[in-house]
Amino acid sequence: MRVCLRGRQDATRLDFSRFESLARRFIDWREQNGCVDFAIVPSYSYSFDFDVSTLAGWKRLLEAVYRRPQEGFPLGGLRLRDPFGMRIWLAERKAIGMNTVSASFAGHGTVYDRWVGREGDFEFMTQTLRTAGALGMGRSERLFLAKSTLPLIGQLLEKLDAIPGTIRDRYFSLFFYRGAAVSLEHERITERDRDHLPACVTNARMWMRDSWLSEREWIHAVREAAESPQRVHLNLDVSAANIGLLEKTPCGELLATLEARTRKAYAAMPGLPELSKACGNPANTRVYMCRDDIESKWLDQYLANHSYDFDRSLTHLYAAL
Repeated sequence: MRVCLRGRQDATRLDFSRFESLARRFIDWREQNGCVDFAIVPSYSYSFDFDVSTLAGWKRLLEAVYRRPQEGFPLGGLRLRDPFGMRIWLAERKAIGMNTVSASFAGHGTVYDRWVGREGDFEFMTQTLRTAGALGMGRSERLFLAKSTLPLIGQLLEKLDAIPGTIRDRYFSLFFYRGAAVSLEHERITERDRDHLPACVTNARMWMRDSWLSEREWIHAVREAAESPQRVHLNLDVSAANIGLLEKTPCGELLATLEARTRKAYAAMPGLPELSKACGNPANTRVYMCRDDIESKWLDQYLANHSYDFDRSLTHLYAAL
């Protein structure tokens, strides 16, 4: 399944209680050291099709990290169930305080099914929203804009508006340059598409709208921007194979190791202005939603022609928002 276009999505095999304990160590470490600029962003599994006790633990962990109630969960990547089975599945989650479901839509009908990679998924998702509404659960909807989905926006909105229930959030988005989506450049909207979006889109919330720039516009923005320090993500991948070692290693030591590896990766790469000159295409009018996307695109092109002795997984140029 092409879940969220991230590529392969293996089932989570790591025991959640151990993952939670590790994450809480970092929360405690942050508090003990007064690291006000140190943000923890846990990620356990894209699909939330796991048992209720795990979901309750996830809710508990996020509330400890963000210090506010967590009531929403995504519907992406679920196994197909009949309406009765989904009613039981949703009711179990509502019982622990998860009152909002989140769904993403790339067009509708067969176009949506093709994007997701599973026949019948659009009907399954809309039926699930009906069931959630009948249970008194709210919903959040992300609507993706792409070449094949843009002509269907009006019809999609009509179909979604016909579903009873409370819409707590609805917004339009482009897709990231990430995972399997790097092969979908032909689906990106262009400057012309962006500048002539229908009113049903422009009158709604558009996620990160201020940074929807084409590659040629990003080249100009990057070269005109004043140089400033960037905050980056240190990605600590946790698996059943390495958690034993991670549990034994002090948080400060783990972070120092990650920082050293990341600095080494950055030192081996050209700066962003240099990347834009080496790899930027001033004729490309396709639109990228944020600077992370265009940086990753340029970096992929650069690394395809250059060899460096560092961990490729550390070369994501994600700037903290």
